[in-house]
Amino acid sequence: MSIASWTFASFVALVLAAYRLTPPPYRRLVLLGASIVFYAWAFPAHAVVLALLALGTWLVGRRVVPGTAGRTRLLAWAVTALLLVLGAYKYADMAEQTAAVLLSAVGLAPLDLPRLVAPLGLSYATFMLVHYLAELYRGNATPARDFTDFALYAFFFPTAVSGPIKRYPQFVSDLDEDRRLTLEDVSAGVGRIIFGLFKKVVVADLLIAWTVPLTDRPGVQDPLALLVAVYAYAFVIYFDFSGYSDMANGVARLFGFTIIENFEHPYLRSDLSRFWRTWHISLTRFITENIYIPLGGSRRGSLRTAGNTMVAMLASGLWHGAAWHYVVWGGLHGAGLIVARAWGGLLGRVGAAWPAFGRAREHRAGRAAGWALGTGVTFNFVAMLWVVFLLPLSDALVVWERIGRAVVRALMHAVGW
Repeated sequence: MSIASWTFASFVALVLAAYRLTPPPYRRLVLLGASIVFYAWAFPAHAVVLALLALGTWLVGRRVVPGTAGRTRLLAWAVTALLLVLGAYKYADMAEQTAAVLLSAVGLAPLDLPRLVAPLGLSYATFMLVHYLAELYRGNATPARDFTDFALYAFFFPTAVSGPIKRYPQFVSDLDEDRRLTLEDVSAGVGRIIFGLFKKVVVADLLIAWTVPLTDRPGVQDPLALLVAVYAYAFVIYFDFSGYSDMANGVARLFGFTIIENFEHPYLRSDLSRFWRTWHISLTRFITENIYIPLGGSRRGSLRTAGNTMVAMLASGLWHGAAWHYVVWGGLHGAGLIVARAWGGLLGRVGAAWPAFGRAREHRAGRAAGWALGTGVTFNFVAMLWVVFLLPLSDALVVWERIGRAVVRALMHAVGW
């Protein structure tokens, strides 16, 4: 069921009534039952798949805590198994299409793999299961007391479709509290739900009409219409995604849970690294903690840092969708982060060598000018890369080429060439 629907609103109202009328020791069972119904709504068999993944992770979790023999190997096997299941469901078609191209190049027949429909929210559920194991392995959490608590963490229905990726220690803390519903909870929860609905249903749905030139034969569209469509889509994806996150946070608050904020004004950030620290925050944290830092982070020299950044962003791109244009999108963001880091280092060295420049940058006017310039460059870079997030690479290149030619012509005309 869609979270922006009367069906979902009725579902939440019924679950909330049952939850508040149930004695506190049994409320988590009400939430777990509601989450199972939510996951099984379209395809009941998927609830069984997810339950088996959760059960396996819960059992393994008890054996990866510090002081347990063989825990590193067990963690590696468990994470590999989770990712293989995710890959089989989400990336089988992508693998088959890629293999077909490669096989046809050498005159071989394409593969014929079975078609699998991915369970609802499998990507988010998988990352939450991996996060749980990683937190236990690092000693940041203790294993869930029983499977009911753990399953509720993994499949809590407000965060099922588009996250955020919950933090296990925070969730279990709220679960243990079982506090009463207060007026502040109701006000904050309902307010976030209304605000999220406004973002999705009003703003995003109104703006989406302006994005049509990107998806309707972009090669014949007017460049100005394409440029407007690019900026419109940048705000469509922000208001749609952040609107969902607002609703997820609001619904969770009605049940007494505090979920990580997923967006903090990302388009107002003056460099790409700050953008990523404030866009889809839960995913950025997950990738930073479980891919970037284990690879060495920024501790092993600039070249290794660049490589780690690229691997992390390629993984981010692949996680977003089962198509190569998502990987390209992630790779371009990785390249952008590497360039931004080098540029920041260069400015720092220039400031150290030329004190007047450093003082000008730190002056109030200098900081304002730097923020305005940096924000403009960062936003336009991000907005243009949303094109290859939305479209196959061939179509994205057409859009960029038409806009680029028009911009160059306009600049040449402005200078009288």
